Amino acid sequence: MLGNNKNNKNNNNFEYISLQDATKFCNYSQEYLSLRARTGKLKSVKLGRNWVTTREWLVDYAGRVEEYTESINNNHEKEKIARKARNCQRSNFSFSAGEFTNSSISKN
Repeated sequence: MLGNNKNNKNNNNFEYISLQDATKFCNYSQEYLSLRARTGKLKSVKLGRNWVTTREWLVDYAGRVEEYTESINNNHEKEKIARKARNCQRSNFSFSAGEFTNSSISKN
């Protein structure tokens, strides 16, 4: 396998691992990593007909994905809060925290 072969080091002393071996260190399939390698999203090198990467490059990619996911989640949360605020403004519905209690609701 590429990941276990000492001859897989280039002049920069990168220890390359195959994308199949890389799947052992992340939750992505070999096919998905191959797609990310081909599109340049995952730093990788093509050796012959196979794409290879390094553990460091894989960790870097996973970190960027996590940051992106967090920013998307934060934006969705901000949009949700803004949407609620707009809905309250449209209906002229506002009240203070203590304004509604069980005793203020009339029972018929």
